[in-house]
Amino acid sequence: MPDAYTEAPPATTFVLSAIMAKIGVYGMIRFVLPVFAVQFACWAGLLMVLGIIGMIYCGIAAIGQQDMKRMLAFSSASHMGIIAIGVFAMNAQALTGSLFQIVAHATSTGVLFLFVGLMEERLQTREIDALGGLAYRAPIFATFFAVAMLASVGLPGTSGFIGEFLIILGAVKKSTLLGALAGTTLIVGVCYMLWMFQRVFFEKERSNAIAFQDLRAAEIISFLPVILLILAMGIFPNIFLAKVSGSVEKLVTELYADQLASGDMVQVSQKDLYNSVINN
Repeated sequence: MPDAYTEAPPATTFVLSAIMAKIGVYGMIRFVLPVFAVQFACWAGLLMVLGIIGMIYCGIAAIGQQDMKRMLAFSSASHMGIIAIGVFAMNAQALTGSLFQIVAHATSTGVLFLFVGLMEERLQTREIDALGGLAYRAPIFATFFAVAMLASVGLPGTSGFIGEFLIILGAVKKSTLLGALAGTTLIVGVCYMLWMFQRVFFEKERSNAIAFQDLRAAEIISFLPVILLILAMGIFPNIFLAKVSGSVEKLVTELYADQLASGDMVQVSQKDLYNSVINN
């Protein structure tokens, strides 16, 4: 997957990262999980471990990249790991978080790939060491890039936080150890993304970066709705969570009807969950 993302044109990479990969996860939740619920339950622990291993591997691989697009490719693969963990946890919190994170990751990482493509078009490079000081030349572009990047690492107040938070809550409910490992692994992504942003936008200005122009009016109009969506999903998550609460409740009830009836599992009201998350 990282090779495909790296070699594809920006528009194709956007489709691959923001749509194609997410369709696979949604298909798993919508079709595979209800049909093979027993098998998923038997192998859930192992599948969560594999998701964590994938996150660690992709995170370490991203740290060593000089190509911004390849770094984002490994970052995208790592985020698919946390989304998968939410699916394999098989409870209301985690599934809700995975569905929310599918949309959040599609917007943040998808627009980051477009930003890198724009940089490559204007500077003929996407190597981190060849760039520097872009924030001084293009403050609007730097601001937009920062919002998408911070959403990618899960900063509170952006779209990336609430989904990851719900996934970790659900994973801890399934296994405290695995949930803690998944949460700790997310720190790796924060490190390499902030390192990349600091080098590209605030390091000493390189000679080839002098010609970089800030976003034009048409580009601002194109990117601004996505940036506003990233912020809206982080500040007003209940608007989006309410859209999936009924479906998740129905899915969890169908998956665990027998266990719920016998008292082995306790169904958590999504309304109470969302209110507790937002109010606290």
